[in-house]
Amino acid sequence: MSKSWLVMILCTALVSTPSLAQTPPNTGLSVRGEAVVSAPADRASLMLGVQNSAEDADSAVKENNRLMQQLNKALLKAGVAEKELSTANFSVQPQWQPRPRNAGQDWKPQIVGYQARAQLQLKTTQLTKVASFIQAAIEAGANLVGQLSFGLEDNEAVYQQALQQATERARQHALVAAQAAGVNLGAIQHIEVEPGNPGRFEMALAAKPMARMSSDASMPVVAPGKIDVRAGVQLQFKINP
Repeated sequence: MSKSWLVMILCTALVSTPSLAQTPPNTGLSVRGEAVVSAPADRASLMLGVQNSAEDADSAVKENNRLMQQLNKALLKAGVAEKELSTANFSVQPQWQPRPRNAGQDWKPQIVGYQARAQLQLKTTQLTKVASFIQAAIEAGANLVGQLSFGLEDNEAVYQQALQQATERARQHALVAAQAAGVNLGAIQHIEVEPGNPGRFEMALAAKPMARMSSDASMPVVAPGKIDVRAGVQLQFKINP
């Protein structure tokens, strides 16, 4: 290789490689703020339904329809508004014979019956009546009770309060940090809002114990409580000389 080509290659490498000394230093200040706002729950969601079995699918469906109509009627009588009820799911599945321990290689499972399952979703703001709704459903034959959750009708308003508090907290942190470091805090260069939580609280309800309750049994205890709504924000400030 000639000397002229060697010099050209070296010059090109020097021009195309950025110098670390020329990289501007990071003069920003990043802070994070978080806030939690608690508000009393004002809405509830609950799944109520019936599961039954029969020798054939038609009988299972007919019995399930009868029980669901009975359940729906009982809920309306207990004070549930018709608009607060909606069909959540319905299914019919075969029930297979379990495999015997001494089954031979030629053994094949047989259908021994059919299981029908249907559920209603109850969404209501009548929180003081949720326990009585559950009691009425059980007395009407419901053996599927669960997925009870509490939330807020206007979750967005509470979230905005939390976000405002989180932002103010982040600004305060930035001011304290800049003052302690002896630097001048500049304008905000970047804002990143973290995803907020849905503002919901769930209670686990065991369906089997409730299904064994008699009509004179004590009413289940349901305490909505408060809903915590969290918000987080990250701010990037410029540091002035």
